[in-house]
Amino acid sequence: MSYSEKEIAIQELWKRLSSVTGISRAPMRNPATPPKEGDYPTINFFDMAAKVEDVRNSGKTKSPIYLWNSAVVIEPFVMASTEDASTQEINLFIKEVKRRIYQDGTTLGGTCASFTETQYTQYLKPPSSRLLIGISLYFNLRYIEDTGKIFNQ
Repeated sequence: MSYSEKEIAIQELWKRLSSVTGISRAPMRNPATPPKEGDYPTINFFDMAAKVEDVRNSGKTKSPIYLWNSAVVIEPFVMASTEDASTQEINLFIKEVKRRIYQDGTTLGGTCASFTETQYTQYLKPPSSRLLIGISLYFNLRYIEDTGKIFNQ
C-alpha cells in the first residue's frame, strides 16, 4: 500500500465534491475530455505538481517531515436555463461547492494542513453552448508528509 498525504486530502476533496447537490456525475480528476452535453451541472478538478516548502529532520534516526504546497483547480459548470440567468445560476452552484468544501473549516476534515482559495478566473463560456457557464477556482493545498509513517504501515 502506498502512502501519500496528498492523496488522502484529494480523496476527501473528491468525496466532498461528489456530495454537491444536483451534480449529474461524479467529479472528474484531471479529465482528458470535457463532459458530455447531459452531464451538467458538473465539477472537474485538477491537482498540480507539489513543491516542498519546508523539511524538518529532528535527529539522525528520524525520517524527514515535509511541508508540501500544491495548487488545486476546481471547475464547476452549469447549463443555465437562460443567458440572463447564467450568472446567478453559476454563483448559486459555486456557493454550494464552497459550502461542501469548507463544511468543517479549511483542513478538509483534518486531512491536510490547509486548503484555501487563492484566486478565480472570469466566467468560462465554452463554445459548445451559449448556456454553458463555469469558473476556475484556485486553491492552495498544504499538507505534511511524515516519511516515517511509510515504515509503520
